[in-house]
Amino acid sequence: MANLFNISIVTPEKIIYHGEIRSVIVPAKFGYLEVLAHHAALIAQLAPGKITVQDGNGENKLFSLKGSGFLQVAHNSAKLLLDAVA
Repeated sequence: MANLFNISIVTPEKIIYHGEIRSVIVPAKFGYLEVLAHHAALIAQLAPGKITVQDGNGENKLFSLKGSGFLQVAHNSAKLLLDAVA
């Protein structure tokens, strides 16, 4: 079984995605960043680009960040706070 962690992807209007995942790749301000289970704590500013979430079954879900946002990782959990997602 793969190591999983929790993620929440939210905008001011709604929760876009919430669940257990294997990894997330986000467009950080200075390049793409991948987060796996048990990642060290961090906060990163995000830029427009593609967000790739690999769920617990190994399937990829793609989101397009249209504005900016932040990624917070702590205690085997990630939160993406985003302006707008398509």
